[in-house]
Amino acid sequence: MVKSTGSRCLAPANQCDHIVPNNDHSPRNLQALCVACHKVKTQKESLAARRLKSRRLPPERHPGLL
Repeated sequence: MVKSTGSRCLAPANQCDHIVPNNDHSPRNLQALCVACHKVKTQKESLAARRLKSRRLPPERHPGLL
């Protein structure tokens, strides 16, 4: 994985990661990453998914106002 500094990670790749997060487990959608790079990538994807989900949900009405 290329770090923000532009350098490549030199740690041993021991994690299997989906390049595009979905149920496609074919080899073309998998990559090997080290633990730290996999954690960073997963956190970024999780944050993006939470932001997208929060935009789609309409605000709930307070039960006392119904």
